[in-house]
Amino acid sequence: MKMWLKIGIALLALALSACAPEETPVLETVGEGACQQQEKPVAAKIEVMIPEEAVSEAMADGSGGELYTWDDHTLQLQTLEGGDIRRTVESVTGFDYDSLTVMASRKGDLTYYQTVWSTAGEEGTMLGRALIADDGYYHYCVSLLSPEDSDSADVYDRLCATFSVTSGGASK
Repeated sequence: MKMWLKIGIALLALALSACAPEETPVLETVGEGACQQQEKPVAAKIEVMIPEEAVSEAMADGSGGELYTWDDHTLQLQTLEGGDIRRTVESVTGFDYDSLTVMASRKGDLTYYQTVWSTAGEEGTMLGRALIADDGYYHYCVSLLSPEDSDSADVYDRLCATFSVTSGGASK
């Protein structure tokens, strides 16, 4: 009987050892300093052909952007923190992102976003156009506001054709 009891206990121990939880796998560890964040690059400079008749204005909001006016046109150049394109589009246009049609394209290291909008004001209906380039760190914004009956499509096309982001940013 003792022998059967010993065999029974051994079989029970063997059966229960098969039900033991799996051993936790050994995970690779990372040494000190291996997960440091990359340093954010200095913002690049927006370069675009400014019409000769444009007059530089001071930006009242202190954003560090550039503002140019001529005839009834207003051109604004500004560099904003990257990351949230919805926030940037809303900041540049003054409209909720979901109420606009925003077209995205990619060229080189930059993602480009373009949109149009219109507003009614004292001087009539104004048409806005914006080009935003995203390098992963910053949003480089060009926006043009002009009367809807002006020939601003040609002006905007020239702005887009001469637009570039150079020196100091993540892309060149």
